[in-house]
Amino acid sequence: MTESYEDYAEECEVYMSRIRTFLASTRSLSTLKECDRLWREARRCALAMKSLAGDDTMKIRDAQNKLDRDVGPIGREITRALDEKQGRDFLMEGARPSYVSPTLMEEGGGASSEVDSLIANSEALLLETQSICANTEQIGNSTLDQMGSQREQLYITSEHVHGTRSRVDQARALLINMRKRALRNKLFLYSIILFLVLANCGMLYYIIFKKK
Repeated sequence: MTESYEDYAEECEVYMSRIRTFLASTRSLSTLKECDRLWREARRCALAMKSLAGDDTMKIRDAQNKLDRDVGPIGREITRALDEKQGRDFLMEGARPSYVSPTLMEEGGGASSEVDSLIANSEALLLETQSICANTEQIGNSTLDQMGSQREQLYITSEHVHGTRSRVDQARALLINMRKRALRNKLFLYSIILFLVLANCGMLYYIIFKKK
């Protein structure tokens, strides 16, 4: 399935978030190598975003900004940290004595390999923990985004409710005014009818007594 511009943007952001988490922790050689691998994936996603932007100027600018402001600087930081780490390890290797007694090698070989194995396991566990933390952070950010979207929807719904209530109040006031106006018109008509009845009675009384 072909990924869209938005898919690559989200994937790039996930890689960048994991890289920042790793760089904020202990910068061991294995961690930095993992950061370098993730950086290459993030750069691939950013380049894919740029190629999928088409003629959309805003998308092209966003993809270029991601390459220049996010992916590029963090890649230089990873390269610098790797160079420093490898240079420091090289100096430490050079500081070791060039001759070691075969007997000491036989006695310490097992312990050294066991320590190296423990260190490797610890680094693997550390990377796994950092990956879990990065995934947890991503889930947390996604949850916060969803909560923000739901809050915005609730706010819009509340605005609609207030608007509907206002229109209902206006309709109620209009109906009350119409009822009062109808009552006034009815009283006016009753008054006219009463006046006409009295006038007819007066005319009849006048006609009867005038004939007499």
